[in-house]
Amino acid sequence: LTSSNLAELRSIWEADKRTPSRTSRGAWAASRGVNARNVHNWFLRRKGKAKKAGLEVSDETYELGLE
Repeated sequence: LTSSNLAELRSIWEADKRTPSRTSRGAWAASRGVNARNVHNWFLRRKGKAKKAGLEVSDETYELGLE
């Protein structure tokens, strides 16, 4: 993931602290030419860090837009 991808992922996470659906993460990754597994792992790590910090994180998913 490039620094631009990471900045975008951080922005997405700050706006909505839920994990996007696997399908929408894959579509997001494909639209940017990055590996979907890397995007999936980024969200898993971010969710784990938030929980470890004592933040409440929903297990619900949502559809991530491609914009």
